[in-house]
Amino acid sequence: MPRIPYLATNFSGTFAPINTGNGEVQVTWAQIVWAAITAGKAAGDEYAYGIYSALERLHRASMMRAYLLEASSGFLRRTMPYQASDPSEKTSISFYLGMTLAKLFAEVLFGVPRVLHFAIYAQNYQIVAGQGESRPDLIGLSNGGDWYVFEAKGRSNGFDAQALATAKDQAEQIISIDNLAPVCSVACQAYFSSSGLSFRMDDPAAKRNDRSRTIKISRSDFVHAYDDPIRRVIELRGANAAIGYEGRRFRGARIEEADLWIAVPDDDLSPPDKSEVDSLTTNQYLGGDQVLIRLGSTWSEANMRLQPHQRSS
Repeated sequence: MPRIPYLATNFSGTFAPINTGNGEVQVTWAQIVWAAITAGKAAGDEYAYGIYSALERLHRASMMRAYLLEASSGFLRRTMPYQASDPSEKTSISFYLGMTLAKLFAEVLFGVPRVLHFAIYAQNYQIVAGQGESRPDLIGLSNGGDWYVFEAKGRSNGFDAQALATAKDQAEQIISIDNLAPVCSVACQAYFSSSGLSFRMDDPAAKRNDRSRTIKISRSDFVHAYDDPIRRVIELRGANAAIGYEGRRFRGARIEEADLWIAVPDDDLSPPDKSEVDSLTTNQYLGGDQVLIRLGSTWSEANMRLQPHQRSS
């Protein structure tokens, strides 16, 4: 199973235990794909652009498969196509890796399964913004109803201290969301250490006096802004199917190009029979957002330990 080392600093209060020095999370490829597909997508795009916006989510999943491989140690390395990419291509890849790991760690360490791009609110919700262009990437909502802020950076090589310092400035810009102060503002960076793909997080200690960004959005509106586009992706795939998982029924669509299923709960479907045989149970993940990801055989551990051109289809 993939292993991702991390370092967290300057967290306080209930989050202080995160500051344990060098930590590590062990995840699955389904979990990584879940984070890649669901990280920050703008609400409404699936309605405006149809299948082309669904393909953008497919692109994210495909990047995880094309540019990462699992070493025998479990650590994630860059593939040959990643290493052969030119600098501008690497910038794009590292951006998506930063977003993916921010989403992954938001759920694993903070219990925040839903995050959306700040830019969404600039278009659809009332924002009072401070001077300048500095702003964070992501706004998150925990299942307990708390707000979080994340600024995600990505680097194709080693850790960049200056980039994290910039992320700190951006992460602490938000004063309030729905009239509540964020519980935590996290600056983070995905990068490659000697071990492999790694993650660094920092909770900015000093609070700025000139922060003035506020967001007016209810928890309910936020959940709909996150959930509705994902459901739309499934609707756009004509061949939907009922999927049984842990005694519940989900409505899902197969994305053949990426060898995966994406599904959401369907309360109108009856629970699966106890005798129902499920042939796809070895590489799946149900996020706290209730989005279920199932991966096919091409995502097997054996395959993901090979360079992309050596993997079986």
